[in-house]
Amino acid sequence: MNSTNFAAMSLSVIAAIWYRLTAWADSSSSKNITESRTVQVIRALLKGEVVRIDVMRRGRGFGEAYGDKRDSATTPTPLPRRAAKEKRQRARSIFVVHEHHARRLHYDFRLEVEGVLKSWAVPKGPSMDPAHKRLAVQVEDHALAYATFTGTIPEGQYGAGTVTIWDQGTYDNLLTDQTVMEGIAAGRLEFALDGKQLQGRFGLIRMRGKGRGHAHWLLMKMHEEA
Repeated sequence: MNSTNFAAMSLSVIAAIWYRLTAWADSSSSKNITESRTVQVIRALLKGEVVRIDVMRRGRGFGEAYGDKRDSATTPTPLPRRAAKEKRQRARSIFVVHEHHARRLHYDFRLEVEGVLKSWAVPKGPSMDPAHKRLAVQVEDHALAYATFTGTIPEGQYGAGTVTIWDQGTYDNLLTDQTVMEGIAAGRLEFALDGKQLQGRFGLIRMRGKGRGHAHWLLMKMHEEA
């Protein structure tokens, strides 16, 4: 490879790295870290070292995807934060179903898992009929405080529209050989809901493939054991 081709390739690599870094740098603090990391990457490339791109994403933990889409000054939704201590003295984890009148009416099914609300958007809403399997699109985790949220998210904000609680209660994990988090990773959950409208055994099964970057699941009512 001649020096001209090498230089062109190096510039292309550096440009690609810079594009990815700036896309992740949403705040001034993260941007300072990103710029510093960029200098390190460029120096490493000039020395011929191998650089792993994925390590640059360190520091983007729970709630950043959720928080990045919302302006805390104008939206009434709770701020993203882990809330393991908010479980208080409850022996059972909670679930909540929000009725969300956004651009299109849909229902948000949420399970409390390790201090956050794991969430799925269910276009047609949950059903108590085992014959009706509902599409459930997994979305970003929500703060546990969101479980009690009702109100109107202003126009121009992510999820704009009126949010009410359609159902809420507690649930039990029925797959005792795995935690709920392990079940999500494996793509299969079975749980018993104890709510006002939803009662009994339910399942969430992840389908193959993804739709627009979000995992597609099926939420279904399971037949009760005799």
